[in-house]
Amino acid sequence: MPAMPDFHLMFPIKFSGRSMWDFIGPNATESIQEARLAAFEHFGLDAWIDGGVEFAPPRGVEHEDRIEGEDDERITIDHVAHTPKGDLVTRVVYPKWEGAWAVEYPVQDPIGDMPKVECLLDADPERGNSAQPLRALQERVGERGAVFSGGGRPGLEWWFSLRSSQQGIMDVHDHIDVLLPIWRRYEELDLARTRITCESGARVVYGGGSYTSLSLISPGWYERYVLPHIARTAELCHRHDVPFAVQINGRCSAALGMLARVGVDAVLPLEPRPLGDCDLAEARRRVGSDMCFIGNLDPCNALLQGSPEDVRQGVKTIIEAAGKRGLIVSTADQTARDTPHENLRAYREAVEEYGQW
Repeated sequence: MPAMPDFHLMFPIKFSGRSMWDFIGPNATESIQEARLAAFEHFGLDAWIDGGVEFAPPRGVEHEDRIEGEDDERITIDHVAHTPKGDLVTRVVYPKWEGAWAVEYPVQDPIGDMPKVECLLDADPERGNSAQPLRALQERVGERGAVFSGGGRPGLEWWFSLRSSQQGIMDVHDHIDVLLPIWRRYEELDLARTRITCESGARVVYGGGSYTSLSLISPGWYERYVLPHIARTAELCHRHDVPFAVQINGRCSAALGMLARVGVDAVLPLEPRPLGDCDLAEARRRVGSDMCFIGNLDPCNALLQGSPEDVRQGVKTIIEAAGKRGLIVSTADQTARDTPHENLRAYREAVEEYGQW
């Protein structure tokens, strides 16, 4: 059984001995992929790492990063998309040692800014794409993990990333007739890119997202606005014999049956209470063993704050609850920056011991 934690950003940067600014922003000189690989290799863990096909930007859209403010502790950067209809600006604060956050989202007026948003969809994925980065990373990782590629991102997820979850929820209430056509255009583009990614040799397609969490939206919204695109992506991936994994952070239990029904192959990160609402044993009873479960190990209360014995017991409990078939014991969200190294070693050893067939 793989021991495959989420080393998204904070832990590998801390482990590298460098700061966030070395990896992100206008003065970045380091590769986050290399930092992730180094951390996986150091602890003898299986890599779970993103590396997809590169696509050309939309026609007529140019990107610029501008420093808005800077001191010894943080840099504020405006990520500007210059479109033929005007600029879309995402303002992000990058602390030197902590995670970044957006303080301004690019869409300020869902009606007035829509012509600019439409420019982001004026793209031809058949031209200017390159699978070389994907293949190079897959060759690096080999059998020591899984390289996943993005695809199956619903229009609601995309819109919330442009608007913020709070404003996005209000937009659904106030402007759904305006949003649905633009979401459908985005999803058609997403399907085209996913098809090209599958044809390029992707081994896993990874969709969904954190904004589609049932901590933010209702099961009814999930079924109405998220599930149709998930279903189409699953069918597309299966035509190419590529597994499709779906991310749904926070509360997820009410969506698991829906995802199993449309043929999703894997779901993650299955956050337990209090982070989410996943009862792993009950989830397995509801959806069976054909769907792969990825996650469920509490990254805060177990890995960050617990003892090595707490970690071992957590891994054991997960395997007993879900069974060994169709299970990858991973972290329920990304590994925290200050996670003790002895806890990661205990995690690997416990997976090796309790996950044996």
